[in-house]
Order: sequence, then structure tokens, then C-alpha cells
Amino acid sequence: MVERRDDGTCLIYIDRHLVHEVTSPQAFEALRLAGRPVRRPDLTLAVPDHNLPTTPRVDASGNRVPIADPQSAAQLAALEANAPAFGIPYIDANAAEQGIVHVVGPEQGFSLPGTTISAHELLIIFIAPIILLLLWFFTSRTATGRSLRAVGQNQDAAAMIGINVSTTFALTFALGAALAALSGILLGGIRFVTPSLGVEPLVKAMIVVIFGGLGSLGATVGAAFVIGMAEALLVLTIELYWTPFVLFAGLILVLVFRPNGLFGKA
Repeated sequence: MVERRDDGTCLIYIDRHLVHEVTSPQAFEALRLAGRPVRRPDLTLAVPDHNLPTTPRVDASGNRVPIADPQSAAQLAALEANAPAFGIPYIDANAAEQGIVHVVGPEQGFSLPGTTISAHELLIIFIAPIILLLLWFFTSRTATGRSLRAVGQNQDAAAMIGINVSTTFALTFALGAALAALSGILLGGIRFVTPSLGVEPLVKAMIVVIFGGLGSLGATVGAAFVIGMAEALLVLTIELYWTPFVLFAGLILVLVFRPNGLFGKA
């Protein structure tokens, strides 16, 4: 965080920059007029992208094919000249590494998606384990919490030892609603608030509970880490759209072969 203004606007410094030909000419010209260099050219990468045709860029003789649109050609030529002038690494239009700028960055190991963490995301990282510890303490170290677990295991036996089952159900519903409200507040700060905001987290929570097994908070936390890491690796290897399919296929296999969950006990 470089600066926080009175109106709530925040200026954030991100140390890696991907530059393409569309908006960079204005930025480079502004630097020239101000007599300023690029602060970290070693952390900047220039890639021709938007105006570069997808047709072959060289002819049979190996000569570069000119770009028909004059404005596109001018922007690309400006990027090709500006990048070395400011000491910025440049991926040539004919290079094998050239591609869509948002793909080239992570593909070449230049940018690391997800490594920019906002203050709100840090707040979630800080609050989540605290809530889990408080929930564990409540359900395992207090009489009321143990009554919730007893009712969940056997309602009749719980009623026989004096636990008010109806009150316990109401308390469980209230606790679940409070946790859902807190989750909505935390997620609302990093996602668009829509009527379907909770659908994806709810589906993932169901997968985590089934994988981990009911009745154990530790198993649920362990399953959450396993599912989270698996999802990240699947997105990296087989792309985003196939990831839910693989997760649900794994869910079906767990239900068939381990009905009590990966960490649950029979």
C-alpha cells in the first residue's frame, strides 16, 4: 500500500508489470516528457498482443509480413521501439513465446497469479483459523457444545440424559446462520455481491464435508486443505472448466468406496 486517500481510494504498488502495445505508447511518452525512467525494467515484460494478427507473420522466404491496418502497425512498432529504449525485456512478434499477454506472463514464469493479496484477503486468512479454533473449543470444551454433538449422534439418547433436543436444534440453526452471515460478509469484500454469491462456496463446503466425513472438525479442516490444493493443481494442469467435473467424480468415488469420508471412521 503506497497511499490511502480520504475518499477511500488506495494506490497499490505491484512489482511486476506486463506491457502491450495498446496503452503503453501514452505511458512511455509521459515518462519521456517527465524525464523519468521505468522504475524496475527488470520486473517489466513487453509483449505484442491485441493488434497482432493470428495469421502467419512471416512468408515462405522468412520475411516479416506487414500488418495491413496502419494504426495497429504503428502501435506495434512503437512498442518494439519503446521496450529496448527503456531497457524492458521484449518478446518479439515472431518469437515462439509470444501470445496473449495474460497467458504469456504465468506461462513464462514472469507473473505469479494469486500472489497479490489485499488487506481484506489477509483479514480472511487471519479470521478463519480463529473462528475454527473457537468453534472447536465450543463444541468440545463446553457443555452446550457437547450437547450439540450428542444430539447429532443420537437424539433419543441425548433426550434421555436431559438435553433439550428442540433447543439444541434451534441453537444449531442460529450458529449455522451466524457463520453463514460472517462468511457472506467476508466473501462480499472480494467478490461481486449477487443473489448467487453463496452457491459456489456452499457446493465446495458440501464436497469438503463429504470428503472429510461428518462429526470431526479436524477432518473437515484437513479435507478443506486437500480439496483446495487439488483444485489449484487441477486448474493449473487441466484448466478451469474441467476442474469441477474432476472434483465431483472424486466425490462420487468417495461416496462409493468411503461413505464415511476419507478421514471418517466407520
